[in-house]
Formats: sequence, structure tokens, C-alpha cells
Amino acid sequence: MLAVAASLVLGAGSVTSAQEPSASPESNDAAMASVASPSPTDPLRGTWDYQLTDAEVEVLAALWGPEEAAAVGIPGRTTSIRMAFDYDTWWQSVVFDGELYLLDGVPEGDGGTLTLNGDQLTLTNGRDGWATYRWSVDGNQLTLDLLECVEQSRVGECGDTDTVAFVTEHTYTYSSSDPGY
Repeated sequence: MLAVAASLVLGAGSVTSAQEPSASPESNDAAMASVASPSPTDPLRGTWDYQLTDAEVEVLAALWGPEEAAAVGIPGRTTSIRMAFDYDTWWQSVVFDGELYLLDGVPEGDGGTLTLNGDQLTLTNGRDGWATYRWSVDGNQLTLDLLECVEQSRVGECGDTDTVAFVTEHTYTYSSSDPGY
């Protein structure tokens, strides 16, 4: 597959000014109020989390199959999808009860290179094709909307577009300026 160029081109209009999240009595995690907002000069860099609902955890468990789901204890654990962006690279994994799911020291999920062009973010993992999203950052919230998912052979859409959308197409909350694991 022709790899997507690993360059960043930030476009105007895709980022709303970053502000510290306000602590409120309704907040279910007061610690989130102290997490720094993304950098206005590199608004994607860092980690972003989306907490799955109980129904979404059931879907994830079904996608993984009964053995793997049982091995990690889902359903029954607080489960989030974590996306991380570090300049021209990205990774995605799952967080169970606040702990990143690692397999042999590496996040169990996906990762690769990224390209930004205005409000479009293209992610490729170097083997299965690529996915392009419309992205926006508003304060400490990142929204990804799947626009296109192309398989490696480039003959058409991914066979698992619904799964790609289920795992990635969310509004995430900024969780750390450190994109490492």
C-alpha cells in the first residue's frame, strides 16, 4: 500500500480556543478539571479518552468474542477507548478501570501514521488501508466523524466500516499531554 505521507498541515477553522475545563458539582471526576487543555499550536497531541456505555461494552465484548472478553473481564469493568496522537503517529487501545490494556508492553489495538489536512485527519496502520475523519477540537473535546474507510487494495470501502466507526467515531475528552504509553 502506498503509505500516507507523515506530515502535519493544520488548517484554520478546526480548532476552537482551548480552555481549562471548569470544575462543577455535576462533574463525575473532579480530577479531570485539573487536566491541561490541548496545545493551541498542536491541538491533537496527547491522549484522548471516550468512556463506553454499558451497551457499547456489550458490543465490544461481542466483537472480541467470549474467550477474550472473559480474559479481560468485560462486561463488568469501566471501559474507555483511548486515542493518542504524537505529531505524525497515532495509536488506539482500550482502558479498563483506568489501566491501559497492554499486550507484551504495547497497547492492544491499532496504530500507525497520520496526516492532517485542514479539518480532515487520515490514519493509516501500514497494512489494512486507511480511514479519514472530519475532526474538531472544542476546549478539551475532540470529535472524530468517519468520512471514508478504504481497504489496503484500494478497491473500495473497508469490509468492517461499521466496526471502525464503532471503535473510533466519538467525542473524546483530553486526558494527557503525554502521548506515550
